Amino acid sequence: MSVPVRFRQVVLTFYYSQTMNKLKKYFQFSGTINGTNYFLRQILAAIVAFIGGTFIGVGIGQVLSILLILGIIVAGGAIWFSLVTMYKRFSSLHPQQASVLTVSLFSLQTLSTMFDQTNSFGLVLKLLLVFIGLYLIFVNSNLKNHEG
Repeated sequence: MSVPVRFRQVVLTFYYSQTMNKLKKYFQFSGTINGTNYFLRQILAAIVAFIGGTFIGVGIGQVLSILLILGIIVAGGAIWFSLVTMYKRFSSLHPQQASVLTVSLFSLQTLSTMFDQTNSFGLVLKLLLVFIGLYLIFVNSNLKNHEG
């Protein structure tokens, strides 16, 4: 006896909607995370951004617009995931200023790409970013349970 096609569609739709609801929390600007999750999520974002950058580079070099578009989508997703991760960590440490701190940190990271270590401003900026990163990883929040 076979299962009717309509029933299979309903079951698959329900399964995918439940899965998407579970995964949605990783990409929303809500909830909090601890320092270990912050570190692991930033490593994942860096790996995905590297893959996206590789696709962009190969797409430009080989003049393959599909790889270029795919790379932009993947890199954009990595940037979004990184921003969400920063916001969630700042929400656990400083809930009232989480948005401002996230935008500030992202702006500092973007600004740091314009300067190299031979420039004194670039060196100070990169050291500041290292200290901020260590702060976000190792400082304990007042929350016992993080939901994010």
